[in-house]
Amino acid sequence: MKKRSLLILVGAIAIILAMILASFGCAPTAAPTGEGPAPAEGKVWHWKPSCWESAGVHWRNLVNICDYITAASDGRIVAEPTAPGALCSVEEQIEFVSTGATPAMFLYFDYWSGKVPIYAIAANALHVLYKPWEVRQYLQYEDNGRVLELTRSETDKNYPGIHIVTPVTASREYCCTASRVPIYGIKDIPGIKYRTGATADAAAWDSFGAATVWFPGTECYTSLATGVVDAISYACASDYLEMGWDEVTDYWIREPYTQDTMAYWFCVNEDEWNELPDDLKAIVSIAVEAGNMYELYDSPKVDAEAWEKAEERGIEVIDWSDADIVAYQKALLDASEELCSDAASQEALQILKDFLVKYEPAIAELAGLM
Repeated sequence: MKKRSLLILVGAIAIILAMILASFGCAPTAAPTGEGPAPAEGKVWHWKPSCWESAGVHWRNLVNICDYITAASDGRIVAEPTAPGALCSVEEQIEFVSTGATPAMFLYFDYWSGKVPIYAIAANALHVLYKPWEVRQYLQYEDNGRVLELTRSETDKNYPGIHIVTPVTASREYCCTASRVPIYGIKDIPGIKYRTGATADAAAWDSFGAATVWFPGTECYTSLATGVVDAISYACASDYLEMGWDEVTDYWIREPYTQDTMAYWFCVNEDEWNELPDDLKAIVSIAVEAGNMYELYDSPKVDAEAWEKAEERGIEVIDWSDADIVAYQKALLDASEELCSDAASQEALQILKDFLVKYEPAIAELAGLM
């Protein structure tokens, strides 16, 4: 009875999402286009996707997506989320899904932007778009979905064998900086040892005199506890509380968010995807779209509550001055030309600039686009 109720709930969510998508004149990004090879009768697909964290908002979202897939497919796909490192390191995730070593992963593309420059934009629009609808519009629909098309094309070139289902757009309240030392503004940055997973953010902090590094999230707590780094940008305030970072830091920078609205991508091995019948492809696509709804409505509420709890636990919450926030935004924009080093990323950057002129004229003026 419980299973039947869950199936009815998932079905209702799917219908509602389909109606919402239709009302905006768009269909699920990965709508099936053909029958594909017939799978063996009674076959069950087993997926164990990871993301980059094992607690917090985005981990719970991955759990939800997996639950939707398993329930709506009536167990024909058994999707069980796994913690990063259980199957492979975070750095290896994209290779594992590309080669078929694992069928599916929830990827934050910026980790591989050194090899695929457009991934810096596909992961977070260089942190210059602050509203979830803007990032979603830019990545999936602007210029007839050109950025999504470019991202898929560059993925095919560099990591063949990956089918991108769709990005999931995180909320505005995302990566804040947790620090062992006070960083009240840009004047306090020189000499700071700073870990970040975003290339544009790293470039900005480098320009202010920080020594930036990257290592997996599994090493963050220990690195803060032992003083390997002074500050880290990794996730949101609610995630930090769940991971116990209030035990090893005293200062959290709330404004500016060092990684604003961002996107992470549900990817399936191409051979695995092609083997799925159309109804299962549709179920996976709608489940990932449901992840977008979760991010939009759950994350802001959870994170707002987390800031209050952090202060109750003795964390000093820091907001930079407006002048320093503007200087940080300018540094992000200044880094964009260097980060976008090939034709695909430069085209995506131009689409982003045009988007800023259309929807965010204040930021466009700051960047000298108007």
